[in-house]
Amino acid sequence: MADLGVPGNYKARIKSVSVSEASTGTPSIDFLCEVLMYVNDDGLEEEVPEGMEKTVYRYVTDGTAKRTIADLRTLGYDRDNFDGCDPEGENPFDFAGKEVGLRMKIETYKDTDRERWEFEFSGATKPLEKKKLAGLNAKFSNLFKASPSAAPANGTKTPAAKAAAATAKQGEEVF
Repeated sequence: MADLGVPGNYKARIKSVSVSEASTGTPSIDFLCEVLMYVNDDGLEEEVPEGMEKTVYRYVTDGTAKRTIADLRTLGYDRDNFDGCDPEGENPFDFAGKEVGLRMKIETYKDTDRERWEFEFSGATKPLEKKKLAGLNAKFSNLFKASPSAAPANGTKTPAAKAAAATAKQGEEVF
């Protein structure tokens, strides 16, 4: 079994794109990416092995076509069909060199763990409607009341916050 990478966010550059068909018969647009950096939970960049390449597969089915097209549009794709994704076509779109954020997670498929690579922006969330937010408040506000607050409700600083502010005024860094 191959060693699995570290789940999380990465910076990468698209090297090439191809169109293919999975063993299941599902068509896909495949983005070969050169991984440049790992971005840790603190937002700091960490080096990855030189020459690290990963592929993002964007399947095209009735259930995924809209998302795949949205991903293409985010990458600047301005065509009105998939023909430009074929590097051997008449007028292929140039994806090469575009820097992207990637997200890797470990998933289990047929009892085997494997890496799944996606664009960070893929499946991006949308703003929550005010009506739905009100519904969450109605359902869960009692949990907020039962949980101690990190700061007093009247806006005064806690003793720890006051100490941190005093230390910062003395020119020392507060972590």
